[in-house]
Amino acid sequence: MINNPAFIPDSYTSSRPVRKTRIVGYKSNGQGIMIPITETYLDYSITVPKNFVESHSIGNYGWIFEQPLGSNGYVAPK
Repeated sequence: MINNPAFIPDSYTSSRPVRKTRIVGYKSNGQGIMIPITETYLDYSITVPKNFVESHSIGNYGWIFEQPLGSNGYVAPK
């Protein structure tokens, strides 16, 4: 018996920003050791698939913590 199934919202199937870090250069620490210089950026190229197999990846379930209390798919963060 299925009671009010929850589906991945359409807002999660379009590009969503993901914070990433990349190395943009290196600098010496004065002792000959090179230290990476990094920057943080938002990657908007991440999309969440909705097909049956790919949609079951654990990485696609962040949306359950953004559902309103009592709505289908709501999970309380711990």
